[in-house]
Amino acid sequence: MKDEVLFLKSPLKEKIYGGNRIQKKFGFLEEMNKKIGEYWAISAHDNGVSIITNTACEGQSLKEVYEKHRELFHHDKRERFPLLVKSNEITSPVSVPVHPDDDMRRYMSMT
Repeated sequence: MKDEVLFLKSPLKEKIYGGNRIQKKFGFLEEMNKKIGEYWAISAHDNGVSIITNTACEGQSLKEVYEKHRELFHHDKRERFPLLVKSNEITSPVSVPVHPDDDMRRYMSMT
């Protein structure tokens, strides 16, 4: 299993600003009647986790596999899976909240 590619079933997020471009682009034709605004293609986030669809890990979440099989991730030392890859479709204007981390807050307070 070490050299096998993990295939994922990943969350599609309905949003009021979504459309159907993601469904067309990635072949999610059964979801065409939904307004999909986000596709979390690679995710171990609690709010939308990818599920492995092949190998001996089939049916397990990416989060679970990362925690239990670090050898598949070159023995990465980080506590949590370090990546979230998502595609967005925004069909109408939206506001984007920004939540700076502690380093950015310190930098902003110095200027």
